[in-house]
Amino acid sequence: MARLTRCTIAGLPHLVVQKGAGRLDVFRSDEDYLYYLESVRRCSESSGVAVRGYVLLPAGAHLLLCPETSLALSHFMQELSRRYVRWFNARYLHSGTIWGGRFRSCVLDPAWELEACRYLEELPVRLGFVLQPGQYVWSSYAHHTGTRVDEFLSDSPVLWALGDSPQERARRYRQMCATPQREWFGRYLEKQARRGWPAGEEPFVRSLPVEDGRRRPARRQGRPRRKKQ
Repeated sequence: MARLTRCTIAGLPHLVVQKGAGRLDVFRSDEDYLYYLESVRRCSESSGVAVRGYVLLPAGAHLLLCPETSLALSHFMQELSRRYVRWFNARYLHSGTIWGGRFRSCVLDPAWELEACRYLEELPVRLGFVLQPGQYVWSSYAHHTGTRVDEFLSDSPVLWALGDSPQERARRYRQMCATPQREWFGRYLEKQARRGWPAGEEPFVRSLPVEDGRRRPARRQGRPRRKKQ
């Protein structure tokens, strides 16, 4: 079966997942993380892609991006990948690519954007790196909760809707993060990104100009129904 073309829609948020090849750790020092983030800033400016959120883990990166055009996302990721491969190979005397194939992505329902950003920022906790998301340096959590300013980040309309001031928005975001996130949400996002299918509520998914093979609305996960005897 032929592979579906990448689904990218201008003006909508996208979850992007980029992982190292095999078990390769692509981030091994503070300098690596800093160089990648500097590359994110440069590529954002040159390609017309707004960066809404991120988390960098030793084995790869999760990014929340909003492209201005349908081609901007691919241009952004191609340049970002090349820049970082050159850095990594020179620094660690490595050769060839370090990425495990093409990046994965899915277009997001804007109503889900803050929950998706929160999922990224809580990954270090789920993976056991820290006890609280605020303890992890390499994510956008500190920016969204008002303890640091990441100048390359572009706050989304749904974040601005949380309050009239930066302090109010940060307070409301902290409150949101203090409540448990739905267990199925992260698994669903990761699955949609792997498959390249949109992630969101059914009306949003049905409204998108995408191939029929990608029209998969959200499915609530829970206990299986009991079969009738």
